[in-house]
Amino acid sequence: MKLYKPQVQIVRRTNIGAPNEYFLHAVTFCDKSNYRAAGFELDTALVEEGLLTVGLKIFQDVSIPEFNYLTPVVHTIELGPLAFPDDDGIITAEAILSAGTRNLNAAAETDDKNTSTVSSTEADEAGRPIP
Repeated sequence: MKLYKPQVQIVRRTNIGAPNEYFLHAVTFCDKSNYRAAGFELDTALVEEGLLTVGLKIFQDVSIPEFNYLTPVVHTIELGPLAFPDDDGIITAEAILSAGTRNLNAAAETDDKNTSTVSSTEADEAGRPIP
């Protein structure tokens, strides 16, 4: 397990006669007790080419006591139907850390240390297909 690197899972809900819907579940472990999920950003510019980028916003909240404890920050995101070619695409999740408007540490910089990828073909099925 690496700090600030999202552990991601993707879930597919099959819709008969309609595009499949996708959900992203991400857990990012942080080294302080006052980190919390603060939303997300979707970059859908390359979906038609098979790539979706999700920015997982993580905020260090000064109103929460800060202890040096391993803390999971959870994001569950409804991605909706994705127009991946042949229903095969790559989803990249990147942890974006902040305290106000400044980065917290080197792990917050954009690099592969705080990024994970998952393929839509690896998606777990969410129950039975929806007619």
